[in-house]
Amino acid sequence: MFLEKATFPVALVLSEAQEKVAALLAQKGWKNYYFSSSKLVYVPFWFFSYDIFSEASGKPEHLSSGKKALNAFSKEFNETLGSMDHTSSARETQASTGYEVEVLKPMLSGKEAKDFILLKIASLEKTPKQNVMLSGLEMLYIPFFHISVSLDEETKTVMLNALSGEILSGQEIPERRPKSSEVFAEAISDFSTLQGWQNFFSETISGLSGSPEKEQHGKNKQDAGTNAPANLFGVNPAVIALAVIAIIVVLWFFYAS
Repeated sequence: MFLEKATFPVALVLSEAQEKVAALLAQKGWKNYYFSSSKLVYVPFWFFSYDIFSEASGKPEHLSSGKKALNAFSKEFNETLGSMDHTSSARETQASTGYEVEVLKPMLSGKEAKDFILLKIASLEKTPKQNVMLSGLEMLYIPFFHISVSLDEETKTVMLNALSGEILSGQEIPERRPKSSEVFAEAISDFSTLQGWQNFFSETISGLSGSPEKEQHGKNKQDAGTNAPANLFGVNPAVIALAVIAIIVVLWFFYAS
C-alpha cells in the first residue's frame, strides 16, 4: 500500500509485539487470555522544532527551544516521538506487508497545523504567539500495532509503537482480581500439607500470645487518641481469618468422610 507521506520500516514483528503485551498482562495478574486480532495502523504526525524569543529588553532574546510531534489525527502532542530522529534516511513510502493495515487521514493541513501548533506552544510556554518561531515542519507516518486481547468476557486493545516497542495504552488493561473460588482454593491448598498446618498453628499461637512490645505499642496508640479499631483480644485479624478457614476445612473433611 502506497502512503501519501514517508514512514519508517517497522522495527519489530508481531510476535515480538505480542510478547511485550503478554509481559504487561502478566504484571497485571492475567494468565488466561488470547490475542483475538491485530493490525498495523499508520498515524500521521507533524514533526517540528520551535524557539521562544522575548523582546522585553528592546532586542530579541532567545529563551528556550525544543522539539515535538503533533498527532495530526487526534491533535495531541506526543513527547516520546518528539525526541526521535525523524530526519533518518531510512524512510519508505510503502506500508509493511503481511499485516492488516489501516492508514489514518490527517485532520490538519500544513497551514492549519502551523497555526494550531503556534497557539499550543504559546499556551504551554505562557508567552505571546508572536514570540514563538517554528521550523522544520514535516508530516510523517508512524506505525503502531493495535493488538486486541480477550480477557474473560471483554476485549481490550493495546496500542504499541512498532518502531520502539513502547506500549502507549497499558492503562486499558485492568488489574485482575482473583475470584472468591480461587482465594478459597488457595487457602485449601495451604492446609493440604502437614507443613501448612504447622505454619497455621505456629502463627495462631504467636498471635494469641502476642508480645510485651506489641501490647505496649497498642496501648501507646490508644493513649495517643488514634481512631484505629482495637483487635479482638489483641489478635491479628489475619490470624482470625486463618482460624475460620481452618474450621471450615475441618468441618468439610468431617462431613465428606
